[in-house]
Amino acid sequence: MPTRSGSDMQLDYQNLLVLAIVAAAVVYVARLAWTSITARKASACGACRNCGSSEKAQDVFSIASQDSSERAG
Repeated sequence: MPTRSGSDMQLDYQNLLVLAIVAAAVVYVARLAWTSITARKASACGACRNCGSSEKAQDVFSIASQDSSERAG
């Protein structure tokens, strides 16, 4: 069984792949943490963060009710 000392350690493609995956995971978690720390508060309507919470919420769409005369005919 071959032994490896600290100076004989070689980086083969599997080790490089593992290092790349770990680095990508670290970047992903750091990005999530950064966006959650620096994110603005939710908007008034809760749909996006474009408007401030003090602004009046706007309707995206409205549902009109039918008159009783339209229902019969």
